[in-house]
Amino acid sequence: MSIPATALALGIIRFTLRVLPLREYELPDVADHLVHFTGRLGLRLGNYVGTEILYATPEQKLLRILVEGGIQAFETFGSEAPVVCFTESTKSAVTKLIEERRYVPCGVAFTKQFVFDRHGGPALYVRGDEWPHASELPQPLRSRIVRFWPGAERERRGELLHT
Repeated sequence: MSIPATALALGIIRFTLRVLPLREYELPDVADHLVHFTGRLGLRLGNYVGTEILYATPEQKLLRILVEGGIQAFETFGSEAPVVCFTESTKSAVTKLIEERRYVPCGVAFTKQFVFDRHGGPALYVRGDEWPHASELPQPLRSRIVRFWPGAERERRGELLHT
């Protein structure tokens, strides 16, 4: 069945989308929780976050989140809309990130369901050679795309890449 785009745009056809609860896995390689770290070591995201975040300690950032009851979103990694970043790493992977001193052991964690219920979704990884086509994706998908190009750390323009 197809529905003409004009009918949808004009609101002639209405439908309700039933969203099912997310499944919890309790597996060693699939995390059921998401972590938002408030301190990252070595890498400064000065081009992406405001100065009030850039110069705050991880503890000050966490306190701000708790007092304000929310996490401030920023445009990052080339996105066109503000986003809040989480890791969905397993407990052992989060432990390793902290042990390797990539992140400070300070942040907040939520169930995937909690974030999903607030319109959060997983990052969409796009190959570096397919990146020029990523701009054709509709919002809000574009704000969740992350360029994935193993081995590359920084591009000529200084854009951050996931490795």
